Amino acid sequence: MKYDQRSIGVERQRRGERGAALVIAIALLGLFATLGMLYVRHMHLERDAADFQISQLRVRNLAVAGVNAAIGELEQAIREDRLRPLLGKSETYDSFPTYKGTRTEEGLEIQAQDTWKATVSVLIDDESGKVNLNHASDTVLQAVLGVKAGVAKKINASLPHRGQQGPGRAWLLSVDDLLSRGLLTEDQFAGIDRYVVTTHTVLDHNNPMGFLNINSAPVEVMSALLGVAKDKTELILAARPFQSLADLRSAAEKASAAIDITANLLSPTGLPAAWTLESRCVRIMSDAALARRAGELEYNQVHARVEAVVIFDEAGASQIIHWNTQRAEEDENA
Repeated sequence: MKYDQRSIGVERQRRGERGAALVIAIALLGLFATLGMLYVRHMHLERDAADFQISQLRVRNLAVAGVNAAIGELEQAIREDRLRPLLGKSETYDSFPTYKGTRTEEGLEIQAQDTWKATVSVLIDDESGKVNLNHASDTVLQAVLGVKAGVAKKINASLPHRGQQGPGRAWLLSVDDLLSRGLLTEDQFAGIDRYVVTTHTVLDHNNPMGFLNINSAPVEVMSALLGVAKDKTELILAARPFQSLADLRSAAEKASAAIDITANLLSPTGLPAAWTLESRCVRIMSDAALARRAGELEYNQVHARVEAVVIFDEAGASQIIHWNTQRAEEDENA
């Protein structure tokens, strides 16, 4: 009898051990299954991240291509004397082709893709009609910035005019420098009209010639340059385009506006040294969008913007003096 009870106890112990082993085995299987799912999920996330990085690179390249295409068109327009119609022009390319490279035994094979839709919008804005903050008189700065005379003098005193060097003297690299260098308060800076001021129209600060186009300058700028009220300035600008200083004087006389621009006539055209009658500096803004396409549906849309300021010489050769690339972003709602 004792032997039978001992056998039963051993058998129960063995059953308990087998049950525990089964529970452990099931738990391990569940753990491995969870780890497997997490690994697959991680791989999907890694793949999605890689796809997004590739999309970022592609959409940035598309935006850069838009800038380069605009520069090429502008160079040709200057050589053919047809620049003016392009200023302020906005153009959108809805069927921009995209390609994929595949390595084969014969080399790299390039194929057009129909699973992506690329759109590039390019805007060409005239920069030559804006007041260059590095080369404006106190009175002009006071007018276009809406500040008092003392503030305008402070700004000019911070610039290395006529080779004057020293602590705190440096050219403004952007309009934002007015705030970062403490030349304007936050309230004064917030009131600036970015449409009328720039720092990007002069290549050689020691010889700033012919960089402000009086044929494209807005009324606010011309009012400051001529020292004439805006209503009178509007009457003068109705006679544009001017072909000479005499044309401008004649328009001012008809508008009964007294202007004094006899001083500092240093340029070969007889205009004040800073003035010109043609635009040679433009701001190009290229917005690109790239989206996967499945039939009529589009998703995972990525955007990027490239902005460049370009100066052209009389022959149409270009030089980029400002370049800004915004970070490409994905539109989660697309």
